[in-house]
Amino acid sequence: MAQPAARFSPGESVVVAGTDSCLNIRAEANIEGQILDCLADGTVVTVLEGPQAQGNLNWWLIAAPEVNGWAAELYLAKR
Repeated sequence: MAQPAARFSPGESVVVAGTDSCLNIRAEANIEGQILDCLADGTVVTVLEGPQAQGNLNWWLIAAPEVNGWAAELYLAKR
């Protein structure tokens, strides 16, 4: 499978945006991955790696103040 085009870069700070309540941070890069935490809109996170295409989503490994895990690109925005 081809690697998706990179919207972000490792080390870049991005913000959680566009969720109805919060963004699930998962242990694996897919919607079945264990939920580790849920981050509110406006939370600033750091991109560690990615993207990984899984299902119809691109996933990014992110670092937040309390958790590292995978986040769906759909709910991440440049600062």
